[in-house]
Amino acid sequence: LQFYFGNAPMIFEMKQIQNDAGIDKMPVVVSGVVSGTANVFPAEWRQAWQLVLEGRDDLNEPFKKAFDSLVGVTSFAGYGGNESKLLAGLKYALYRLGIISSPAVAHGTPVLSDEERMIVDNGLGAAVAILRENVDPKYLSDATSKRLLKTA
Repeated sequence: LQFYFGNAPMIFEMKQIQNDAGIDKMPVVVSGVVSGTANVFPAEWRQAWQLVLEGRDDLNEPFKKAFDSLVGVTSFAGYGGNESKLLAGLKYALYRLGIISSPAVAHGTPVLSDEERMIVDNGLGAAVAILRENVDPKYLSDATSKRLLKTA
């Protein structure tokens, strides 16, 4: 049985989906999109998927909380509420973790305000703290486990 997730965070609901469909004992193959937050937390997303595939959803709560925390602070409405600032938010998070050298986005891409950058800083700090406090360091990306957040 194969599942395709067009919305990556739905992996955290896979066990419930299987239970509801009466197929909770069947082996599954999962495919789908890469979450935007996987760019910021690649090792963490890999471990979250692995736990889902192993049926160990009970261990996924710190990952879910951290990913939700980051998405919640990078999903700003754009100019007039029509354009997403998700790309600018994710690039800023990558910059703050020292993964990329600049948070600049392409011309025409909505940028973050100073206030929005502070919101990303707080949410990213919270996400990193959740992961550092609740996940074995061997499952953390280098940027999450070892680096301090770059100063703004």
